Amino acid sequence: MRTKALRVSHAFHSPLMDPMLEEFCQAIAGIEFAVLQFGFVSALTGSLVTDEVCSPEYWVRHVREAVRFADAVRVLDAEGVTSYLELGPDGVLSAMVRECLAEESTAVAVPALRRDRPEAASAISAFAHMLAQNVVADREAFFAQAGAVRVDLPTYAFQHQPYWVSTAVGSVGDVTSAGVGGIDHPLLGAVESLQRGTPRRSTPIGDRPVNSVIQPAGRPTTRLSDQGCCDDWLNPPSTRAPRSRTPAAGRASSRA
Repeated sequence: MRTKALRVSHAFHSPLMDPMLEEFCQAIAGIEFAVLQFGFVSALTGSLVTDEVCSPEYWVRHVREAVRFADAVRVLDAEGVTSYLELGPDGVLSAMVRECLAEESTAVAVPALRRDRPEAASAISAFAHMLAQNVVADREAFFAQAGAVRVDLPTYAFQHQPYWVSTAVGSVGDVTSAGVGGIDHPLLGAVESLQRGTPRRSTPIGDRPVNSVIQPAGRPTTRLSDQGCCDDWLNPPSTRAPRSRTPAAGRASSRA
């Protein structure tokens, strides 16, 4: 179990608050508490509450007694709540919500304010997160003082007109219009004649002669067909002449 000392000015929810409870009760006795208009889960009782929150005694108990935060979150989860908005100066409780829920829960907890961020930016970010979670929000009230107006979005970006070549997945396709000849092959769609150099020698392998060629000087190998893909098809490895690693005659190699 992890513990951490709270950075607070007073030891709330502890016996150290006893000397101020009577004075606190008198201070809030003249406040008129409104009847709840929505469901309310109390962190004092860890359950749904109704009219008891309208009495000063309830709030005096809230100062002195333990906080049943985990119980309150579990009750909300059982009621089907999937989005939590924290109204406070920082995002401490939002992080604690995740610790109170099951690992497979997909609920989202968002703080309305953050200590190191401007209030307006934090509130707008929280509002956007709630909308992304399909939470019903009063958008008109949100933009009432901003002077925002509705505009028509451009349609060209949403016309869903594809520009990709319509070719079935796994199909070779017909590329003969590119100036190359067709070929009956499951992977290659066309064949291109390789610009071979001058034959140097004919090396027999079994009963099949294979010509070994010299690549023309200054001609870079840039096409895929020159890099072994088509070469393997035209000259299978079983019939290709073995390459000698012996330096050519008349050339001397030296290393420092």
